[in-house]
Amino acid sequence: MTTTKITAAQASAALAQISADLVQAEQDLALLERLKSAGDRVKRLTADRAKAVGDRDTALAVERKAREDARFKDLSDLRVVEVGKTDEGVLRSAWTINYTRIAYDMDSGRNVPQPVAISGFGGLPDNVFALLIEQHPDRIPAKIMALAPNDPKEAFARYFRGLTRGFIAA
Repeated sequence: MTTTKITAAQASAALAQISADLVQAEQDLALLERLKSAGDRVKRLTADRAKAVGDRDTALAVERKAREDARFKDLSDLRVVEVGKTDEGVLRSAWTINYTRIAYDMDSGRNVPQPVAISGFGGLPDNVFALLIEQHPDRIPAKIMALAPNDPKEAFARYFRGLTRGFIAA
């Protein structure tokens, strides 16, 4: 039996190669373990993502509701009353819009309810008009709603176009 002697340099080179191969094998094993658990991770992350989307949508809805409530928080008691002859067509009808808003009273130094009456829809502040369309479409006069049933925005668009033109287009 013959034994071969290796030099320290050859042993160091072999050790370095084995160490490099071991590092590569450990990385391969880690990748294999990750790949083996990929199916479970995909299921878990899919469920986590669905929950996060739901949480985000809920939070956005809450924020949107808070913004809407803030727009209308100082308004109440919205009423639309037809004045004059009620047998007139929609373009000849006259309307008074009554509502209550919270306003600062300089005498008392407090915010107090203040009744407001406005003749015609054209003079309504944007937030009052939005309150009517978005929160109280049931209070829109039937003559106006008949212009576009079940669509308050379109009904008012047709009403205002009719006022401008002087007639309601079919």
